[in-house]
Amino acid sequence: MLTHHWPDEELRRAIENSAGLCCPHLQAVFSDVRKKDIREVLLKATVRKFENINKDLEILINSYDYLHSNPTEEKIKISWRTAIEKIIGSRHTKVLDK
Repeated sequence: MLTHHWPDEELRRAIENSAGLCCPHLQAVFSDVRKKDIREVLLKATVRKFENINKDLEILINSYDYLHSNPTEEKIKISWRTAIEKIIGSRHTKVLDK
């Protein structure tokens, strides 16, 4: 389905600007999609999200050091949960069988 709709510029832009996919969904898409350009766009979006999560986790970890203050941003406070959901998916994640 993704391959069929890939020529849609709006879809590509939405994917490029998205948070990427969790690992279970990325694996499911990669097992189905063989086009290199689609894989690259999905992978770049997902890697970008992981990099952002990593920065948030660093802030959270540093907040436990007595030299740093506690995080005030909600996204920092829940960054550990975001990282886990990105890696294994949320409990509501359902990967479709072929």
